[in-house]
Amino acid sequence: MVIVYHSLNGLPGMTFAQNVVMRLTSQGWLGVDLFFILSGFLITGILIDARESAHALRNFYARRVLRIVPVYVLFVMFSLWLAGPIGTSSADEVAQLHRTQAWYWTYSLNILIALRNWSAITFPTGHLWSLAVEEQFYLLWPLAVLLMSPLMLRRTALACIVGAELCRLGFVLAGVDGHVNFVLLPTRMDTLAAGAFLACAYRDPALWSRVLRARQSLSLLALILVLATILYRHTIDNQESFEQLVFFPATVALGVVIVSSAAAGNAWLSNRTLGFIARISYGMYVWHLVIMRLILTKVSVPQTTAPGAWWAFYTIMMGGTICGTILVALLSWHAIEQPILKLKRFVPNM
Repeated sequence: MVIVYHSLNGLPGMTFAQNVVMRLTSQGWLGVDLFFILSGFLITGILIDARESAHALRNFYARRVLRIVPVYVLFVMFSLWLAGPIGTSSADEVAQLHRTQAWYWTYSLNILIALRNWSAITFPTGHLWSLAVEEQFYLLWPLAVLLMSPLMLRRTALACIVGAELCRLGFVLAGVDGHVNFVLLPTRMDTLAAGAFLACAYRDPALWSRVLRARQSLSLLALILVLATILYRHTIDNQESFEQLVFFPATVALGVVIVSSAAAGNAWLSNRTLGFIARISYGMYVWHLVIMRLILTKVSVPQTTAPGAWWAFYTIMMGGTICGTILVALLSWHAIEQPILKLKRFVPNM
């Protein structure tokens, strides 16, 4: 979803059909919200299952470092030293990255964006804000999971969901720009907390049964909020206050339905293709903007209004970015991630 969104974002449509496609793909940023819910579900589940094991917190962090840091560090080093010569970043972008690199190394890029707006970062590295949110979640949530009772943990997760909406409302009332609400952990923790609540519910048969029965109601709620946004705003802009207060809760409700359905054994959500994408998804996410930029160095934007030329350009951008990203992610998986992940045997999860 995110790769399709980035590969077509901002491109014009020459016909009604093309405009419809552009509007639909422009919502691909929702893939990040779904990722947060999935992450909250999986990470919380891992921690709950490891509660009784020795050195649970130490082992959790060691395993997370092995999974996340190597590819991230390689990408930042590539962006600093190789992106310029290869042509996937301009000289100005590389210079800007060198000036702000401390924010990248400390996983605080989202805070930089909140303080200085999107112009403070370079486009090929802009997606790393979500990894910063994820890392900040890792710093705070594991200790809560290991120390709290199951009931208290569920209540804390629900409080975080409500708290995120209140944080967003507070920023809106204070007149803060929308990008702040979009990138900070306190204002996006509802997605992560929703996943965490699902992980708690999954391990309580009675509560899990209630969650599964609530899917229809949650879907209806999400539909109402989405329709309200479209009718009032005629568009969906994740940087606008109305969407952040009304549409964001809809994404949480819908994400809960999707993740709970997958966990319940939905065949479509458990198919082999999605399993393959899941295995290499981290590398795909990290490297996809580099592939997109590389394609743009070889393919020119059409200088015509002919619909056929634009359909061809859409196909090249979307298909090329997806295929190229999969290839790079496979290389990353086999050459970097998988060998390093074998070290996890020294830090057992259970």
